[in-house]
Amino acid sequence: MTVLGLHRDITARGFRGHYSTVRDWVRRDLPRPEGFTRALPPPSVRQVTGWLTRHPATLTVEEKLHLNAVLDRCPELTSAAELTSSFAEMLITLSGTRLPSGSPRPRRPTSRASAALPSACTATSTP
Repeated sequence: MTVLGLHRDITARGFRGHYSTVRDWVRRDLPRPEGFTRALPPPSVRQVTGWLTRHPATLTVEEKLHLNAVLDRCPELTSAAELTSSFAEMLITLSGTRLPSGSPRPRRPTSRASAALPSACTATSTP
């Protein structure tokens, strides 16, 4: 029986407490089977993002293991990791030689306002 099922049963019998009360009681007071170990919580989005965007040499062995476990379970993240790594390499080496042949070329700004945008952004003052 799940904690939710237990909560529904005892609520039907007159219990007026919250689900969290039952959940906390089950965690704290019910005996666990021999050899039971709680599963580790999944990594947060922030942790995974950090693992993907940091240089691989700066990751600890434990972080590399966690990242590989996440990537093994999610092919979309594996693709994102490869793209992020390729993009970071292009930024570091300042090379765009691996761009597909059909990639659009950068264009010059067409209006004076967009041409002045970078200098206007740096020249703003705060009151």
